[in-house]
Amino acid sequence: EKKAHAAFESFSYDKATDKYSELIEQNIDQAKYLTKLVNKNNSLELLSPTSLNIVNFRFNNPKLDDAQLNEINSEILMKLHESGNSAPSSALLDGNFSLRVAICNHRSRRSDFDDLVKDVINIGNQLLI
Repeated sequence: EKKAHAAFESFSYDKATDKYSELIEQNIDQAKYLTKLVNKNNSLELLSPTSLNIVNFRFNNPKLDDAQLNEINSEILMKLHESGNSAPSSALLDGNFSLRVAICNHRSRRSDFDDLVKDVINIGNQLLI
């Protein structure tokens, strides 16, 4: 009975560990995906190298200085939260306001990041008017 119980515990632990590892890897892959979306869009700027599951970026417009970009990105963050579609946080990196996306939800899908990028660009462009 003890051997059977020990074998079951070992199997359950290994299976849970494998699943947890898969979820972490999924989040890291999603961060890489979001980074690619940011890098291929001229209206967005990556503000730091992507580290594991965290992506820091901002809406950018060459006609705006850093103070104006900080203000508009702060407003974008507030409007994202009000919409309820996504909930990034923020960070101040070398004086630049950053939209900080820490990906740790096992239910996140690539389409969520597509939507986030579209929302950031749409809100940013609306605020420029």
